[in-house]
Amino acid sequence: MTFLQAPLDISKRLRDICEEVSPENYPIYMGIEPLPEFPPDNCYFNVAEMVEREGGDSVFGWAIYEWPRVWHEFQFHAIWRDNEGDLHDVTPRRDNEKVVLFLPSELEFTGAPVSTRWFLMTSRSPVKEIRDIQIEIEKLKQDSYAVRGAAPLPVGPERDLIISLEQKKLFLMSQQNCAPKLSDPCPCMSRQKYKFCCGRHTNRRR
Repeated sequence: MTFLQAPLDISKRLRDICEEVSPENYPIYMGIEPLPEFPPDNCYFNVAEMVEREGGDSVFGWAIYEWPRVWHEFQFHAIWRDNEGDLHDVTPRRDNEKVVLFLPSELEFTGAPVSTRWFLMTSRSPVKEIRDIQIEIEKLKQDSYAVRGAAPLPVGPERDLIISLEQKKLFLMSQQNCAPKLSDPCPCMSRQKYKFCCGRHTNRRR
């Protein structure tokens, strides 16, 4: 279950967050150009492979997502800069997203995972609890990575705890009212507002 996609526009609040996260850079919208031979969620190594094949270099930064009215989520990400200086996001997405809002950063991937950052739009307690659970899951995965290297999921008690936390997180998310409002991005990933896409009949009834 996910309610995340790239924001439809860059609000003043989001501009302020970007300035806090990476003061010297500006977010840019990019079309995703997934290469089918590359696995999802493996951007650092996918881009390193492109550099080895075609030259250019890796550019690190943040892929910005939005859960409407709930939070902005900044996931550390890598894209490929070709020899002409053009930027390409070559990593497939599991949700088939077609666009990324990318904020370049001075940070670099050095082999250890970089923590995702969440900026809440609400003070509701369940949302804070969901965020805190996700932070705990990431820490468990990072601790396992430090010990075992790039494993897809920790083994043993850590794995069981992560699965339990994921189930709790999904339950809490299911209790939220996540029905899209008319001005939200349409859940079908059309990159249109809900009222102009899957919600257009709802809009007419009103």
